[in-house]
Formats: sequence, structure tokens, C-alpha cells
Amino acid sequence: MDEISVKIAAKVNLGLDILKKRKDNYHNIQTIMHSIDIHDKLVFKKSHKLNITSNNKDVPLGEDNIVYQCIKKIAKVSGNENNLLDVTIDKFIPISAGLGGGSANGAATLIAYNELYNLGLTKDELCDIATKVGADIPFLIHSGCAFCEGIGEKIRKLYPIIDMNMVLCKPDFGVSTAKAYDLIDRYGVKEKPDFDILLHGLLEKDKEKLNKGLINVFEPYVLKKYPKIKEIKDKFISYNAKGVQMSGSGPSVFALFTSKDDAKKAYNEMKKEYSQVYITKLIDEKKALEIK
Repeated sequence: MDEISVKIAAKVNLGLDILKKRKDNYHNIQTIMHSIDIHDKLVFKKSHKLNITSNNKDVPLGEDNIVYQCIKKIAKVSGNENNLLDVTIDKFIPISAGLGGGSANGAATLIAYNELYNLGLTKDELCDIATKVGADIPFLIHSGCAFCEGIGEKIRKLYPIIDMNMVLCKPDFGVSTAKAYDLIDRYGVKEKPDFDILLHGLLEKDKEKLNKGLINVFEPYVLKKYPKIKEIKDKFISYNAKGVQMSGSGPSVFALFTSKDDAKKAYNEMKKEYSQVYITKLIDEKKALEIK
């Protein structure tokens, strides 16, 4: 096999807590991450020259790209640093959105390299390599739904896949993850998520429990600096969303609906003002990660 394609999904953080900062400058976290039905597609070819192209002009094509970094890391582990990849990235996951788009591309890269060069590495072994590049990559190697701890590399699979409609809106600006963490370090966490309530709320489609459980500790700081994100949240609530939250360090906001009609109405109304609005849903690992 000389070529492989990987279709890989974005993620949202259904609950996110930041714990103490570590000596390596990472932060320990607790989060429930869930794949959603928005995918990037990447095509990988064996090559002795590392080359990246993309349909999106905002995707970096050199050393700043997580794909580039993952190829370098796994090639070194393989014992033959001349075994590289030619990569084409068809980008559909919004960039700098808190949806793990770059990390998803990194996960796809490690999976593809492992297959193309017959390394025989397990998912856990791929995750060990991934943590040296990015904290979200291990979850995206597994995909689906999981409770994640450490810097994100300690993964406990969960299976609360539910039939709820989701509408996601990404405003036309990004949020610096590093600056968001700096605010947490400076001012601390105001309110912590209750993951038990969150899981029960998801399974029971209980609006009250969802609203208690859907807590992202970045929100108080990010929403204060970017009032447009709070405006998006408030609009989703007015359209009868059962739960609304910012994903990751933002700025994307997702809203959960039990009614398809409510979701469609929210989508249509939000599209009048924002260019990046999506009707999507929570998906399991089989639909999140497709390899051909």
C-alpha cells in the first residue's frame, strides 16, 4: 500500500475543567470530549520528501503544521527518518475554533503513517507519540466520546451517544489558547463542572442537568473579552436550545436541541449573521474515523 485516505471528525468539549499547571508548562485537565459530524479528509502517500498541500490558504504548510510535526516524530520512532509522507488536507473543520481541527489532522497522520509503513503500533503507542506534539491528539486517535485527564492523554471511553441535534457557530475571529490558560493561572477557576450531572443530562436529555453540567471554565474570561461569544450563546438559548456552551478555549459555540425544527430554525437564523454555522450531531468512533 502506497496511499491511504483518512476522514476524521472534529470534537467538542462537553465539560472542561483546568487543574494545576505542571512543571512542563502543560496543565492537568478533566474534560468530556465528543466527536461531532464535521470532518476533514486527508490523503497520504509514501514519499522521501515531506510535502503538505491544502484546499485552505490559512493552513500552514511547513513546520508550524501539526501534520509536519507528527510525521517528523513518528519517522524518528520508526528508525528511518527518510520514510516521509506527501499529504493533501481537505479542510472542512473551522480553523482556530476550539474544535480540535489541527489535532485531528495530527491524529490522522499518525494513524496513516503507522499503516503505510507497517509499524504495527497500537493506539496507545500512537498516543505516546502524540502527546509530544499536542494534548488533544490522543483523544482524536480514539475519537467517539471519552473522559480525559492528565494533559488529555489519560482516556476513559464513554458511550453516551444520544440522538440530539446540534447547531454550531464559529464567529470570524480566533482565541489564543495560551492567553486563555494565562487568565486561568492568574485568576483561577470560578465554577467547576459536575461530570456526573453532565452525563445524566446527556443521556436523559434533561435541560436542567445539561445546564448544570455544561461548564467550560474558560468561559467567564473568554466571554468577557469577546462579548460576541456571549451574544451567540444568548441567541441559541432564545431558540430553545437544551444546552449551550463554548468548546475548548473558543470561540466556537454549540447548542443542543431535542427538536429538529428548533435546530433548523436556529441554524437558519444564525446563518443570517454568521458565515460559519453548521447543523451537526454527536457521533461514535466508527463514524468519526474512516480509513480507506
